[in-house]
Order: sequence, then structure tokens, then C-alpha cells
Amino acid sequence: MNEKYRGIIIRESLSNPSILEDIKIVSEHTEPDQDNPNEIWHTYTVEISRDMIKELQPYLKQEGGWYMHFWKGRDVVVVFRDKMFEINYDDKSTWEEVVNYGLSMGVPKEQLDFLID
Repeated sequence: MNEKYRGIIIRESLSNPSILEDIKIVSEHTEPDQDNPNEIWHTYTVEISRDMIKELQPYLKQEGGWYMHFWKGRDVVVVFRDKMFEINYDDKSTWEEVVNYGLSMGVPKEQLDFLID
């Protein structure tokens, strides 16, 4: 059984955004980049299978410390271009490895919050 996860994908994090055509988009949000108001960020909430999460991984840009995260209940999968982590949203001790990895990739700590709904 390939259960569905919900997740967040930023279009600008993808080396080839056409992969989004193969994903069920639940909602889309756009906003200006805080550092460069001329750039727009496109954030998608998606519904995706576990297999598709793995297929998306190579599409993340190598540079910039980009990641995506997906959740099913309180179980969260955090995906970087070259690593994948599984954490429990409520057990912050499971976050340590992924937060340290994100920091080492240049992701600001405040962006390593892995919000779920």
C-alpha cells in the first residue's frame, strides 16, 4: 500500500519544475522574496505517494540548501537532494540530526520548522 502524504514544495527549489505536472496540488501560495521583492516564491501544498517523494529528490537544486517535507499524521519525511530523514513531529529529539544537517547546508535555523497541518 502506498499511502498519501501531504507536503510543501517551493517551485524555486526545483531544478526542473515541470515535475509538478505529475503531482496533485492541493493549494498554491505566492509571495515576494523578503530579500528581493522582484522575485516571487511559489509554494505548493501537495498530496503525494511515498514513491513519488523519492522520485522528487533528484529534482531539488543542489545549491542553496533546499529541502521539502511531507507528513502523514505526525510522521514527517524531510528530503534534501542527497539525504532523507524521518522524524516524529511531536518528539523534538528526532529532529536533531535533520536540523544539524540543514544548518550544515546553510539553511537558517528558523526555516527548519517543518510545519504540518
